[in-house]
Amino acid sequence: MFKCIQCEGLGYCQQQTTTLIQDQDLANPAFLADIRKFANQLDIASSSWREFLADLYCQYLGCIVDASGQEVFLDMEVFEERYIREWFRDWACTPPKDGTHLRLRSESRERIRVLATILRAYFPAQAMMWGIVPANDNDPIEE
Repeated sequence: MFKCIQCEGLGYCQQQTTTLIQDQDLANPAFLADIRKFANQLDIASSSWREFLADLYCQYLGCIVDASGQEVFLDMEVFEERYIREWFRDWACTPPKDGTHLRLRSESRERIRVLATILRAYFPAQAMMWGIVPANDNDPIEE
């Protein structure tokens, strides 16, 4: 996607925004499971995830905004941990088991917020249904 003349001077497209992942999203086990499934499908090695996310964030032509519409900058320092490869291996490279109720550890909250926000910014169509469990209206009506 190319930036228009008005946005070229800003360095990002004003029309393309992504909302920062909110706390209520992180509290939804279905949302967390969908992020893990999607991250696993990308088939990125645990040693490459940090660079992969940094590259996506740098290449994003839009703007990340909070719930009020104010521009925010993601803190990529959350991935500057000593054992971050192991965390990516256990979280992003391993799909959740079906029926498992995922819970979020406090030290992972901001990592997952940043990871999910970047993935949603770069893959908006795939992220549209994260955390939404569709109703199954295809069952016949029993009388």
